[in-house]
Formats: sequence, C-alpha cells, structure tokens
Amino acid sequence: MNNNNNLEDFFKYTIEEFNDAPSDKVWEELEQRIEQPAVSVFNNKLLLPFFMICLLVIISFSIISNISLHQKTEKLTAQILEEQHKVENLHKDYSITNQKYLAVSQILSTCNPPSNFGNIHFSDNLPLRDEDSITMREL
Repeated sequence: MNNNNNLEDFFKYTIEEFNDAPSDKVWEELEQRIEQPAVSVFNNKLLLPFFMICLLVIISFSIISNISLHQKTEKLTAQILEEQHKVENLHKDYSITNQKYLAVSQILSTCNPPSNFGNIHFSDNLPLRDEDSITMREL
C-alpha cells in the first residue's frame, strides 16, 4: 500500500511542478492556421474543369440518346399503324367475301338445277348441237 501512495505522490508533485505553456511562436502559428480559409476541392484549377467536361459529356450523351430513341419510336409507331391498317383491310375483305359466300349459298340452296344441267353451253348465239341442250338465255 505504501508503494501506491508513493506513486500517487510522485505523479501529483510531478504534475504540479510541470507548467509548460506553449511559446508565443507556437500561438502565432496556430492563429495563422486557424485564420486561413479551408482548401476546397473545387478551388483546384484542374479539378473544376474536369467535372464540368464530364457533366457536359453526360448531358450530351443523354440528349443524343433521347433523340435517337424518339426517332426509333416514331418509326416503329408508323410501322404498327401501317400493319394495323392492313389487318383492318383484310378483315373488311374477309367480311365482304364471307357475306358474298353466304348470299350465294342461300341462293344455291333454294335453287333446283334443271334436269339437263350438265348439257348447258355458255354461248348465246351459237346454234345448238344437241336437242336436249339449252343456252344460258333460255335459263
């Protein structure tokens, strides 16, 4: 225990005797450092133009890409509209053909062919060769 007291006393007396204040020169240097403005990264003469050029390149690339995509989109939209128009026309043609087919089917279902149907000649003014054959005019 006695050693602990001696050690405490030693530190206590040593610290009390130690009175080391910084010299005036040290205080002046500290004040000069405090008064100097902080150095900014953008104060560097090479760094700011580099960032500006990078920003300009990024913006230019974005604008060019946007224009290119817009042109491609317009072209594809025109192609889609053209194909849609073709499909609509095909649908109309199909509807008309289907209507004609239905009308002809209805007419044919109500007609009874003549007995000599196979002997019909498709000429109007030619003399008949067979007595059983008839012309289209007679039908």
